[in-house]
Amino acid sequence: MIGHDKRTVIGLAAALCLAICTAGFAADRSLSDLPIGHFKIIEGEEGEINVEARCVPTEKVLKTLAARTGKAIVFGQPCRTYVSLWQPWLHTTEGEWMDRAASFGGRLSCVLREGAWRVSSPEIQPHYDASMTEEAVAAKFHHDVAPMRVRQGIYCGIIIYGGTFIEPPYKLECVEQPNRGSALTVNGVPVWSFPPRPADKLRQRVPSMPASGQFTDTEILTDYVTRGLYPTLLAKRGKARARAGVVDFLKTQDIIEAVVEPDSDPEALGLSSRIFQSLLKSDNIAVIYPDRPGFGFFFPANFDLARATFFFPGGPSPIELAEARAASVAETLKRGFVIIAGSQGEVAFKDTSHLEHFAQCLRLAEGRSLLEVECLMAELVEDRALARELAVNLSGDYARLADILERLLHTAETEKARKDLAAERWEKGF
Repeated sequence: MIGHDKRTVIGLAAALCLAICTAGFAADRSLSDLPIGHFKIIEGEEGEINVEARCVPTEKVLKTLAARTGKAIVFGQPCRTYVSLWQPWLHTTEGEWMDRAASFGGRLSCVLREGAWRVSSPEIQPHYDASMTEEAVAAKFHHDVAPMRVRQGIYCGIIIYGGTFIEPPYKLECVEQPNRGSALTVNGVPVWSFPPRPADKLRQRVPSMPASGQFTDTEILTDYVTRGLYPTLLAKRGKARARAGVVDFLKTQDIIEAVVEPDSDPEALGLSSRIFQSLLKSDNIAVIYPDRPGFGFFFPANFDLARATFFFPGGPSPIELAEARAASVAETLKRGFVIIAGSQGEVAFKDTSHLEHFAQCLRLAEGRSLLEVECLMAELVEDRALARELAVNLSGDYARLADILERLLHTAETEKARKDLAAERWEKGF
């Protein structure tokens, strides 16, 4: 781009004018403006590039970028996904774009090792596999969600659960579960679950160190460290040194292949530099298991390293958590939000641009392959597994849901026009 060419010397006024024009041009374009299959590489300064892609096979993008580097590319498994890339402000190397395409296109890692780009799955992700065929995806991600039809409830907003559109009105109920947990149901469908408090587990006996000095079960090892070793070290040494003590201990265990540390070689661990750096910033300890792909975090997500306790061991009851969530969901719906929830995550949005993008993606989904639709849904939700749920279970409802979203947009625009008119009349003294 001329405005960023360091070799071009221009006056300050001209530079400011060019910057304003360039910013205006970028603001006028968005990912939704690109046609399906669009793939373009834009040359920048000093060998850096920008990549535009919309619903393009991930393998094609990676192979094209690898060819530009003059290096071979090796896929550890078939890559059948599609990817959209839209970051017009970013000019960087082919390698960085390959890392982004692999990550956005299926939770993959792309690293340069032994003279070739190697694409693999770096994370433990049992719910998502970029190598799955469309038939396998359809079978695994199909959910039989059968909501009840209710006569009274909340008519505002939209709830999509497990990829299934639940028709309003919405009736929210908090239900106690047999396992002492609870669930928040929407028209009879348990959308949000709340597990029982871990107090019962905390009363169990802490595992002891085996006579051999080696644990053979990762769950027992985790229990020993979180409730035995780490609390003892924390009381004597403080958090940083206690964590370091756990790292040293884990290195002695045969069921741990490696611990990710600052002096580790990311290429040897099969990690991209971006993922490696993000792991080092975490308080948790990233480990490599010999019998699992990629890395995993050692401490459970609900473990507080500062106090050596689990979150909420005696806090709100599951039914109280469900009631609090019900109040939040009701308020969100009444404000006209779209809530997309599933086994792998949740998003909520009301912004007009998001609604327009969602409606457009649904229109484009008609006649597309399942994996192409997954890519379109991934433009709206970050989690590819959630996007996959949407692609599989919204099939057949694309046009109807797009109609509903467009009605929501019309309502929002009408309400905005009404408020603008009222504000204008108030300013004029009417």
